[in-house]
Amino acid sequence: MPGINEVRNGSRSLPPFTPETWRRFAERFQWTESLLHTVQLLCQGLSNKQIAKRLGCGVDNVNKRLGQVYKSIGVSGRTAVAPRLTEIYFEFLASNSLFPPPPVNI
Repeated sequence: MPGINEVRNGSRSLPPFTPETWRRFAERFQWTESLLHTVQLLCQGLSNKQIAKRLGCGVDNVNKRLGQVYKSIGVSGRTAVAPRLTEIYFEFLASNSLFPPPPVNI
């Protein structure tokens, strides 16, 4: 599973999370739009300070948001977020519980 440092330095990448995938993550974990934007920027390899600047909020606010994300996905820090989201993504693909197949028209 790719870690955030591997994603940041370009040696690995996350699965191609589409906007729909991110929306489903947000629904599944009950993330607000601000939490979703924060985790997306984290997964792009930005530091908390860079995320704060991009979102126009304070670093303390980013820390609080990330704490909520960590708790919701069951990790203890930022380097575990990308691997855990990747794991969740593939678990849901396998079970079709988050990413159901398209309806079949008969």
